Amino acid sequence: MPACRPCVLATIAALCVGACRNGDTARTKPEDGTVLTSAPTPGTKPAAAPVREPEVVLTRVADGLVGPTDLVTRPDGTLVVIDQPGRVYAIEGGELRELADLSDRIVRLKGDYDERGLLGLAYADDTTAYVYYSAPLARGASKDYDHANVLAEYRVQDDGTFDAKSERVVLTIDWPAPNHDGGTLAFGPDGMLYVAMGDGGMAGDIGRGHPPMGNGQDWTTLMGSILRIDPRERDGAAYSSPKGNPFAGEHPGKDEIWAYGLRNPYAFSFDSQTERMFAGDVGQDIFEEVNIIERGKNYGWHVKEGASCYDPDDPYTPLPDCENEGEHGEPLVDPVLQYPQLDSKFAETSEIHGTSVIGGDVYRGKKIPELAGAYVFGDWSIVMDRPQGVLLVGRERAGGWSLARLPVRDRETEHLGMYIRGFGRDRDGEIYVLTSERQGPTGTTGTVWRIDP
Repeated sequence: MPACRPCVLATIAALCVGACRNGDTARTKPEDGTVLTSAPTPGTKPAAAPVREPEVVLTRVADGLVGPTDLVTRPDGTLVVIDQPGRVYAIEGGELRELADLSDRIVRLKGDYDERGLLGLAYADDTTAYVYYSAPLARGASKDYDHANVLAEYRVQDDGTFDAKSERVVLTIDWPAPNHDGGTLAFGPDGMLYVAMGDGGMAGDIGRGHPPMGNGQDWTTLMGSILRIDPRERDGAAYSSPKGNPFAGEHPGKDEIWAYGLRNPYAFSFDSQTERMFAGDVGQDIFEEVNIIERGKNYGWHVKEGASCYDPDDPYTPLPDCENEGEHGEPLVDPVLQYPQLDSKFAETSEIHGTSVIGGDVYRGKKIPELAGAYVFGDWSIVMDRPQGVLLVGRERAGGWSLARLPVRDRETEHLGMYIRGFGRDRDGEIYVLTSERQGPTGTTGTVWRIDP
């Protein structure tokens, strides 16, 4: 099929989106180089006026990975990247040094596409690390379920490697389907461990392992939530739920839950300056969204997708109206940022599209002062089956939040030509993006890039 003609005028660019759905998605930008921001979407507040984002370059830091899923900074400043099939590496002088091989604990992954694997890593200190990975079901588990997600503790040795024999399982959850696993682990400013949990998989938060209200709305399950726990073993308990958790004590909700109503909060982070938590929550068929996560809040899924009213009988068409409250009368919190998927009915309302939002970090580095305080994140790909990941910038301004692409020098298209798999930052606040050229956990195209001026 021939590629569609590029739009010449920015004012009519949005009208060309539909005609480009099956071709290359690159479109001509205004002559002054201004990055186009997303148009207001039904049900959301108008975005603030667009700003011209600084052009950046991607500096290769390490490569040869399969499918990097997260990058963290060890207490001594060393960058550590985790690879989906189960390995942990330190990045030293542009080279990878293996710190752990957990591949024998990982469920068998599918080569064409898989959301399972080694998904999260967090260091408590120089001697203790926690990982989150997908494991085979234990004997006696439901045969209808797919795998188990495991949170485990490891002892870190003097050379940074993990003591393979030291694994202590903190938490195990049997998972209904092979998707929506969540994955990010991070110690918050309060010293507690936060854990991202997806809704259990499949579509619409419906099916086996899902109650009628959906796991996102069910505060008696850990699925569809951000957890906050003290992962240390005490008094015979593998972990504890700290004071201050909204449902701790006599409340019927799970003590571990910090916030809920989420579909697949695959990647979240804390702003090192304001301490706010930002989470990218992967959408169903219409919208991708970013939320600021706060204690006890309900973020709407599956009553809502983004700021729209979700219809399980027709997931491609939002309901015209719905109750803006959860199962127990609690208010639902809309995202601060959202953008439509390219094949959705709302594609023409926005210049920005994607298929799976990948949460990033608020920029607090010094190399790119124009990005100070901006939320830098991305999307897996504009279309699911081609490597067209995009870098995005969200800014909070007086008129609300604005959304724009982050332009990358020497890229002829609006996308990177790679799938975006994750983000990370170093102790100086500089941001890194993790990519690969393949959908599934195969090959060696996985790369770590630093975002530079």
